[in-house]
Amino acid sequence: MNAGVEIAHQILAVAALTDPERGTTVVPTVLSAGTTVNTVPADACVAVDVRVWDEAEQSRVDRAVRDLRPVLANARVRVTGGINRPPLEAAVSRRGKFFRGRVHPAGSRS
Repeated sequence: MNAGVEIAHQILAVAALTDPERGTTVVPTVLSAGTTVNTVPADACVAVDVRVWDEAEQSRVDRAVRDLRPVLANARVRVTGGINRPPLEAAVSRRGKFFRGRVHPAGSRS
């Protein structure tokens, strides 16, 4: 099982949670996979930045991220982190991280 391929599937699933109509962004940011050029990655990890305007949307995204399931046989997905700030409100700056976590497929040690 290639953890790099599995994390690619998970990145697409996470990015698809973005909802422009609600002002929600779900952005995979920092990615890590593999250790050498000639070795199939056993572990992979991606950090995700989420920005939302209300609690209902924050809950929707949090649930969806926690419900991620592996695509490849023998892969595992583990979500760490979670909501760490309240949602944005109309009068508040759009800057801030509202879900900060990592998705670890396949035998991750992190």
